[in-house]
Amino acid sequence: MAYAFNECELESAAIRKLIDAGYPKDAIVAGWRSKNHRIDIVVFDESTKIPLMFIECKSIRGQYDYAALVRSLRNLSKCFDCPVRAFVAFAGKSGVDFYDFTDEVSDDSRLASDFKPVSVPSYDTLRIGAENKYINAQKEKRKTYVNGLKLVCWIIIPLLIIALFLLDALSCYHLTTERLILFGGLLLSILLPFFGEIKVGEITLSNKKKNKD
Repeated sequence: MAYAFNECELESAAIRKLIDAGYPKDAIVAGWRSKNHRIDIVVFDESTKIPLMFIECKSIRGQYDYAALVRSLRNLSKCFDCPVRAFVAFAGKSGVDFYDFTDEVSDDSRLASDFKPVSVPSYDTLRIGAENKYINAQKEKRKTYVNGLKLVCWIIIPLLIIALFLLDALSCYHLTTERLILFGGLLLSILLPFFGEIKVGEITLSNKKKNKD
């Protein structure tokens, strides 16, 4: 028969089991919040503070629809800037049973028909390659920003400029010097976050912070 835990007690029991398995206490954060979500347990790399794994605690296994549970875990995984392991802790015969949902969270088309308790990976195993995964995730994120910038620079801005000149030619909207300056300033404010600096003639705009001596 499974232990009788409420979710708060289960969360504490899951943390104790992680510590017993060799996880540093300082690497475990309970009740971590991000993007209006609360995640029961998150394990971080102690040195880099990169998230490695998150765990949701559910008191009674039979009460949950697995498809809905996986959708919830996928939603929570979006709180992180890099791939992390996803586990659920249920009350079991041994006190706390961990279930690995990482594959289901990372693959939208995958949903196993049955789940069995597993041992959590060792803390050292989780840390292997964590920094590289984080760097690769940041590179992918930057690619997304660059693609958005290309859309703005190559399509939206040229079309807007053409539209403004057509309106000016039709005397529907006059391009005064003040309006051109305002329009140029707006473009610079949009583009500056994507570049270290932008030079316009003798003027240099930079978003880099100067190193303090």
